[in-house]
Amino acid sequence: MLAEPITQLIYRYQDAAVPPPYHRSIDIRIDAEKITLVVDSYGSILAKTEQDSPSDIMLKISNWIGECGISVKSWADASGEFNDKTTGNGIHFLKIMVQGKPILEGNTAAHDAGESATDG
Repeated sequence: MLAEPITQLIYRYQDAAVPPPYHRSIDIRIDAEKITLVVDSYGSILAKTEQDSPSDIMLKISNWIGECGISVKSWADASGEFNDKTTGNGIHFLKIMVQGKPILEGNTAAHDAGESATDG
């Protein structure tokens, strides 16, 4: 289990560079109050839904992350394996927050200069 329960989880999938009829990007945000899902195509929102979060969702996610062995250190150690500097591929982005501060943040692509290929 993490030292402190997380307060927000953000997952985003930025789809590959394909024509608009086939392009779908996904944004999922979970916090103690609500769960939000947005599907878009190049910035045009195709679907958006929100629901109230179960009262113990953040504790359950924190426990699950701990049980899976995901940690800031394990993510940093693996980052070299997951970073793909090619363009045109879909990109996965994950950010985990505790009290408004990111404790884990990463994505599956980086530009040659090393900066993130997504903005979060």
